[in-house]
Amino acid sequence: MRVFPLLPVLAALCATAAAPGPDTSTFAWLELGAGRARLAHGGGTLELRAGEKLSAASGGRLLVDTGARVTVSFTGRSSLVVSGPAALAFAPPATQEAPLDIAVERAHELAAENRRGALQITHPSGFEIRLDQGLCRLSDLPGGAADLTHLGGAPLRLRSTTTRPSGSWPSRLEAGRSARLAPAR
Repeated sequence: MRVFPLLPVLAALCATAAAPGPDTSTFAWLELGAGRARLAHGGGTLELRAGEKLSAASGGRLLVDTGARVTVSFTGRSSLVVSGPAALAFAPPATQEAPLDIAVERAHELAAENRRGALQITHPSGFEIRLDQGLCRLSDLPGGAADLTHLGGAPLRLRSTTTRPSGSWPSRLEAGRSARLAPAR
C-alpha cells in the first residue's frame, strides 16, 4: 500500500486559508493621472501627486482642475475616472447593502463602472442615476444639463429629484442608449 504525504498539502491549504485578504479598511484609492487635484476631508486638504495612490478611509470632496484626470477605486465595488474641471463628494455607505453615493457638483466627464452593490450618482441637473452593474459616462453640458450614456451592463435607473412633467425623462436606460439630463424649468 502506498501512502501519499498529506502533511505538505494540508499545510499549504491552512496557509492559504489563513492568508490575509485584501485591505478592507480603505474605502477608496485615488490616483492622479494628469494635472492637479485635491481631496478635502476632515477639515484638511490633501494634494494628489502623479504616480502615487492616496488612501481615503472616510471619503471626502474631490476637486479636479481643468484638464486633470483622477481615478477613484472603491475597494471591491466601483471605479470612477474623473476628468476636470470637476467637483464631487463621496462617503462610505452606512451598510454593505446601501448604495455607494456620489454627489456630483460638476464634471467635465465622469466614467463610472460598478461591479458590486449599487452606485447612485446625484447630478445638479436634478437627477439621481442608479447603476447596479455596468458602465456609464456622464458629461456636463452648458446650462447645467448633462449627457448620460449607458455603455453596458444592467439597465440603469433615473429618478428626478425635482418636480417635472411625468414622462419628460426616461426612468430606465438600456445599454447603448443616451439621455440628456436637463434641469427642471
